[in-house]
Amino acid sequence: MKTCFLYTKLFVALFFLVRAHGAAAAEADADRIMKAIDSICGDTWCEGAFDFRFHQVVLKPQKNEVQVFFRMSQQYPVRLEWTKGQIFQAQINQRFHDVSCLLPGYSTYDGIMQSEYVLRWEVYTALTQCINALEDRLMQINQAL
Repeated sequence: MKTCFLYTKLFVALFFLVRAHGAAAAEADADRIMKAIDSICGDTWCEGAFDFRFHQVVLKPQKNEVQVFFRMSQQYPVRLEWTKGQIFQAQINQRFHDVSCLLPGYSTYDGIMQSEYVLRWEVYTALTQCINALEDRLMQINQAL
């Protein structure tokens, strides 16, 4: 009876140890993926009308998807006239939009990354399509304001 109890305790401890190690490994993989996305940004999406700040990558192997959380912001130049006809250029503070892209079909480091610093082409394309759709939608919203 004592032996069975000890084996049960050992099994439970081992289960949580493996689970914790798996969670730490997944977090490290997500951090490396986010660094790759950050390094791509300067030559791609970040060259447009919006500024980007990537916050987090969450791998969801149970659902076979990855979610990328980030903030998009845009500055709005305005023309202001002073009382005596003087014209000043002003900059309204940036508007911030906290958004995310959910990419189904990708949930592991090996499925997302081609090499240590390069996303697989399919993942890059899917993320680009999501970002382009967000930019289009946010432009429409901002023009309506």
